[in-house]
Amino acid sequence: MKNFENLQQRFLSTLLEMPYAKLHSGRKWVMFRCPYCYDSKKHIDTTHFNVSIPQTDNDIIYMKCFQPECEMNSGKAVKENDLKIWGIYDQEIIQFVKSLNNKKNKNKSSDTTFVNYKKFVNIPQKDDLSKEKLEYINKRLGIKLIPEDLINLKIVLSFEKFLQQNNLKLKEDVMSEKMAWYLENNAIAFLSKDGTHLLFRDIHQKKYISYNISGTDDGMKFYAIPTEIDLLKKVNVYLAEGTFDILSAYYNLDITTENNLFIAVTGASYDYIVKQLIRHGLIDAEFHIFSDNDVSVEYYQSRFNQIGMYKFHYPINIYYNKLGKDIGVPRNEIELTGIKIK
Repeated sequence: MKNFENLQQRFLSTLLEMPYAKLHSGRKWVMFRCPYCYDSKKHIDTTHFNVSIPQTDNDIIYMKCFQPECEMNSGKAVKENDLKIWGIYDQEIIQFVKSLNNKKNKNKSSDTTFVNYKKFVNIPQKDDLSKEKLEYINKRLGIKLIPEDLINLKIVLSFEKFLQQNNLKLKEDVMSEKMAWYLENNAIAFLSKDGTHLLFRDIHQKKYISYNISGTDDGMKFYAIPTEIDLLKKVNVYLAEGTFDILSAYYNLDITTENNLFIAVTGASYDYIVKQLIRHGLIDAEFHIFSDNDVSVEYYQSRFNQIGMYKFHYPINIYYNKLGKDIGVPRNEIELTGIKIK
């Protein structure tokens, strides 16, 4: 590789600009604050995240976090999207890492991206149970969805039919037949952004249950209403905790859909969503969060301030419903008040 030593040094210098970064193991690794789990919450100078420094142009650049609960604890090769999460956009450095790490996969022909997990949502059958679930959605939000709308929204009314239509079998090591029967009769499912998970909303007990379709641990475990996005333009990202909240934002708040994302967090953390979006190319964005009333502004400030440590500077707006605990209600029961925190 031409200019290996020069690019190696630039890569090293860039890593040493990370929070509390330091060299160790004979200058073969750089350790800094983990951009995935954020390391210790008590000690801001604690570092567990390691990135290897290539010694030759045959080396792979690896990363590993030594926090047991971190998603990067098992270690993996660094990818372009990881560099963006760390705030590295220098194209020469990106190409340097890609050229080294692509060698790892040069003999592999299989594609392991989320495209492999694409699943189909068909028009629900007109049985009594499906009608009841559709009526629940419409009454809950004061809207008038028809069965055909559910295809575009990736909403599944029958778990059993979804498995049949996609030639899938119930994974009994993940979910028991008893639980599957319960969800079939008492829950509405939302297909996750990349088709790797079904996110069930129990319409009686008001809780979420996730079912892993793909068997991968890398899936996006959140729901997004499908919209067209041009990443070269500014994207407005609308976030809410629940699926009914984000459906209400989409249908009841008169927000244009042009270059906008509508995402339900469904139990994931807000910073997890931001990191996933950046991994997939989001650069210029403004965030709008429709918060539950029992979640303070300070909570969002703490989450997004940690992301800001890694050079992610986005405008963030928090909205609360003055008439109720959230916005998962009809239009006439929503009156928003907002605050900008960034």
